[in-house]
Amino acid sequence: MQLDINIDGIVADSVVTALSPEKLQPIIDKNVQSAVTSAIQEQFNWNSPFKKLLEESLAGACLPRLRAWAATGIWCSRPSLR
Repeated sequence: MQLDINIDGIVADSVVTALSPEKLQPIIDKNVQSAVTSAIQEQFNWNSPFKKLLEESLAGACLPRLRAWAATGIWCSRPSLR
C-alpha cells in the first residue's frame, strides 16, 4: 500500500486559507484602530509635546494683551477700584 502525501499542496492550501481577506480583515481592523488611537493619544493627551507647545504659544500671544488690558483699568467696573 502506497500513501501519497502532497505536502506542498497542504501547505499552499493552509497559507491561502490563513491569508484570506475574511481572516485578515478583523486583525487589520483591530491593529489599525489601536494604532490610530495610540497616535491621537500621544499627540493630544495632557502631557503631549503638542499640548505643551500650544500652551507656550498661547501664553506668549495672550500675556502681552492681558497686561495691556489690565493696565487700562477698563476691566474693573467700580471707579474706586481703578
